[in-house]
Amino acid sequence: METAARVDSAKPNGDPAFFQKARRPDRAARLRVSPTLGSMSTARTTAVNARGWLRGIRLSWFAVVMFGVLVLGVLVLAPTVRMYTAQQQQISKLQQQNADQRAEVSKLDAQIKNWDDPDYIKAQARDRLLYVMPGETSYLIIDDLPAAPAKTPKKVSTKVQQQDGDWSATLLRSILEKPATTPGTGGGGH
Repeated sequence: METAARVDSAKPNGDPAFFQKARRPDRAARLRVSPTLGSMSTARTTAVNARGWLRGIRLSWFAVVMFGVLVLGVLVLAPTVRMYTAQQQQISKLQQQNADQRAEVSKLDAQIKNWDDPDYIKAQARDRLLYVMPGETSYLIIDDLPAAPAKTPKKVSTKVQQQDGDWSATLLRSILEKPATTPGTGGGGH
């Protein structure tokens, strides 16, 4: 009878905690003390803690499906959003070009209206083509700019300068070396 009572006490009797207890060993059973060290090793503790944390995460099928739908939605919408922003940039660029062209057209319309005025045409003929009306005399002044200031020549020294060094070595070096170019000569005098 005692064995029957033990079997009856092991039955779940509708208790959900029974199944949890049956799947998970007791915390004391999971944390075993090493007989040689006298204490628990840190690597084992970390592994036990990580497993306990991972076991604590419960994902339902609904959560997995919703996460999949979310990822699929991002993958579908990302190229569409990128294309939308590119098109909006292109539209704003084209609107700016359109506004610039309208300003140019209005400027050209104003010029056309000026050319309809006979006084404007006469003024342009005088200024651009140097035309005159019959009976008028035109005077053209050439070179009406002020004269350029004269350059003052540099003063030449009358003192004799003494050179330090061997004159023969300087003469030989000047013969053998390529001449230095100056900004005004454009190359070695060739």
